[in-house]
Amino acid sequence: MSQVGKQSVKAPRGDRGAGGICNYDIIINVIDVIDVEQRQRHKERERERERERERERVRKRERTLYFYRSCYSQMGLETYTDYCFSKDVSIHRPDLKSLKEIAELINGLMNTSGGLIVLHCGVVPLDKHRDQWLMVFKEYVTRWIPNHLYRSLVKVLDKIFDSQHYLILFVSKSRKLVTFSYNAYGRHPAGIDNITSEDEVKQILQMADEGPKEKPSSQLADLLANNGSFTLGEELPVEYWESATLGYRYYNLSNFNAVEIAEKLERLRLCENISAFANTRGGSLVVGVQEGNAGPVVNGYPVTENQGEEERKLTIYINTELRKCIWRGEVPNHDRYWNVFYHDVKSGEQNDRKIIEISTHQVSGGMFFRAPLYYTVEKSDKGKASRLVEVTDFDTWRRRFTWAEDM
Repeated sequence: MSQVGKQSVKAPRGDRGAGGICNYDIIINVIDVIDVEQRQRHKERERERERERERERVRKRERTLYFYRSCYSQMGLETYTDYCFSKDVSIHRPDLKSLKEIAELINGLMNTSGGLIVLHCGVVPLDKHRDQWLMVFKEYVTRWIPNHLYRSLVKVLDKIFDSQHYLILFVSKSRKLVTFSYNAYGRHPAGIDNITSEDEVKQILQMADEGPKEKPSSQLADLLANNGSFTLGEELPVEYWESATLGYRYYNLSNFNAVEIAEKLERLRLCENISAFANTRGGSLVVGVQEGNAGPVVNGYPVTENQGEEERKLTIYINTELRKCIWRGEVPNHDRYWNVFYHDVKSGEQNDRKIIEISTHQVSGGMFFRAPLYYTVEKSDKGKASRLVEVTDFDTWRRRFTWAEDM
């Protein structure tokens, strides 16, 4: 009899049935059934694990909600906030980067509607560590948040929960804009300082006029009136020592090289230094004069064969950097706010060296080397978590800043 359509093979010895024939299709079908059952069991285990994770998330949310309610109750507060942040901190070893991030969160909550910052400190620390951390924390945060606002708008609560220590910061909303950094400097005889006073900024903004009509003149012009140049090693008179209107820098360079001088000015933070003069009484930054025991000493830099080209490249760099700044609330399209001078220095009989002077007016209305910075808080796209938003638009800042002053 023909066995058409049947794929029967002779089974290996030991695998043969009564007829000695093994059908591999049956074996494969059995294996498939077992495989399907295993996959189904695996999926069911995954679903059960996911249900357990969801139950754990619910329990965690309930514990967190209870935790927050107990915090509010302990502080005697009845209203709850939509904005909450949590962060791990080290009580035993304060991290300045983390402290700044906390200060940014405080600033954002003050400018929005207030909220909570939950700092997880790990296991319960010793009191001395906690007190020391709070002292460092307040000292550092008040560099960015005015001290009177910190005292009135930030409340700190110690909380022990599930054998873990937490510091809870209750941040209230400020009635006016709180600026994180004004990004402007002021000048004093000993150097420059970051402007942190709201009153100083208010005064600068209210002084706005039409701006300078002409470029500033050289602060060293009177010294050059007689000889037309300086002398190598010349000591400047007392009235030209470093002051609120004069600053000196010297770098040890082999010659007048525009690229090297530009790199030094970048490290010096050129815009911050010019901002300090512009926001005070005006003045000049002179490069190539060295401070000595008996006052400033003229040194300068040896000129090169392509001196004109080197000066042109350096002037372009200085103009480009200063045009990035905000002068009187606008970005200028010309350099009437500042001027660049190259003064000759005589070594022997020839004028073979140069010093650089960058001069600026006192700019009523303010000169900011970057737009003032503040933070706000908003819901994320999913509407569940809060996120910090950095705001650096000058017009937005000035509108909110002046609007708050008019209230």
